[in-house]
Amino acid sequence: MYNKGTTGSLPAPRRSMHLGKTRRRSEEKPLYKRILSSSLLGLAVNALSGAVLVSIVCIIAYSSPDPLSMIPPMAILALLPSNFLGGFVASKKCGESPIVCGIATAAMWGVVSFLGAICLNAISPSGYALWQSLLLHALSLSFCLLGAIAGGIKRSPSKKRRRFG
Repeated sequence: MYNKGTTGSLPAPRRSMHLGKTRRRSEEKPLYKRILSSSLLGLAVNALSGAVLVSIVCIIAYSSPDPLSMIPPMAILALLPSNFLGGFVASKKCGESPIVCGIATAAMWGVVSFLGAICLNAISPSGYALWQSLLLHALSLSFCLLGAIAGGIKRSPSKKRRRFG
């Protein structure tokens, strides 16, 4: 029954498996849920990085002699890297179908920026014509899609960097 030579009288405790509900891994979730959650994360990253970059650009523009003429183009140029970063993060989180993640993130960002433009247009008009504004929004959304494509590129094991050490 027990091993001879042991001093203890009780057997070792049995390790039992957890019988409660198990959490599903992100790979087991349906594709639309993964795309939605990764697009929302990409939208949050896009908004936060955009706010930081626009703040930095505005501080730089206010140090110039004519800041009002510099802020709109510099702010738009600051939003391009943030859109790229948002699409990249969304694509990396989802892992599958990066173009769909990029389109979803770009569509969400387009709705947010359009609603923001509608709400703030009466207070501070940008001075751009409608076609210029639409062209700049399309450029911004294309950067989001480019970031998603860049995030979806998977390296093959042979192309990874070799570590010397």
